[in-house]
Amino acid sequence: MSCVVDASVLLALLLPDEREPAEAVVDMLVGGQAVVPPHCATEVANGLLVAHRRGRITFEEMVAALADAAALRIGADARERFGLPAGTVDLALSHRLTIYDAAYLELALRSKLPLATFDADLREAAVREDISLFEKQS
Repeated sequence: MSCVVDASVLLALLLPDEREPAEAVVDMLVGGQAVVPPHCATEVANGLLVAHRRGRITFEEMVAALADAAALRIGADARERFGLPAGTVDLALSHRLTIYDAAYLELALRSKLPLATFDADLREAAVREDISLFEKQS
């Protein structure tokens, strides 16, 4: 099953102290069935940098996590160019989200794919927009 994956899930997968909850999406990532907005790589890299600055991971662990992230088979939304897809700002305003999070919501809406996120506000917005949330298949 394909789905939109946000940075909270990818960071949980890449950070050693958060890995377990993200393992539900590993098969999907390995299978190349995840899709993200183009800004996701920058958001994940920034999250790893912040984790390093806060002493959660070493420099070497940050570099290794960046390499692991680059090796994931994730598709970036090819339709998004410089600028935002229509409706992203409206979603951010109506759900009180950051533009970054609204981009995941917009992509899930447009692609009609479930959303994988650990972000409570984004999950709530997805439910209000009638977007399925990715749950591990048993």
